[in-house]
Amino acid sequence: MFRLTLLGITIEEYFTEEGIAHQLIRLGMIKSDIILAFQTPNARKFTE
Repeated sequence: MFRLTLLGITIEEYFTEEGIAHQLIRLGMIKSDIILAFQTPNARKFTE
């Protein structure tokens, strides 16, 4: 599940095999516009 915000796309659940974030990046979305809401804010800075 994800939602569009003014800051980008917020991914709230990550249950697909490849992952929706990887699919979005492959389609041209900038990594910094993808927010992984299922991780704590401190952990998000260590994810790519």
